Amino acid sequence: MDLGGGFKAVNNLTYRVRGGLVLQGDLYLPPPRSDGRKPGVLVVVHGGGWQDCNRRRSATAWYAAAMSRLLRVATFNIEYRLRQEGGAYPENLKDVKCAVQWIAAHGGEQGIDGSRMAIAGESAG
Repeated sequence: MDLGGGFKAVNNLTYRVRGGLVLQGDLYLPPPRSDGRKPGVLVVVHGGGWQDCNRRRSATAWYAAAMSRLLRVATFNIEYRLRQEGGAYPENLKDVKCAVQWIAAHGGEQGIDGSRMAIAGESAG
C-alpha cells in the first residue's frame, strides 16, 4: 500500500504459525536511500499486558508508521498470542522472538538490512 512520499506498507505478512494461530505483522518501508544502503528495521510490539484488552497491532500502527517516517527505517508492527490464546509466558515472548528471527532472515526480500535491528513497544511490548 502506498502511503505517499515514497513510503509504503506491506500488510499481513505471516511470520509464523504457533499454537494453531497465524502470527502476522505489518511492514512499513521508507523510500529507497540515495546512497543505496538498505534501511535497518524497528520491531514494534503492542502492549496490553499479554492479554486481551483491545490492544492489537492496530493500536500501534500509527506509531510504527510515524517511526518509519521520522527515523527513515523500516518498522515491523507485530502480533503475538495473547494469554487466553495459549500465549502465556514464555510463549508470548517466543512469538516475539519468532518475529525478530523472521524479519532478520526475510527482510532482504523487502529491501531491509536484517542485521540492523532494534525493538520497541508499550506496556507488555
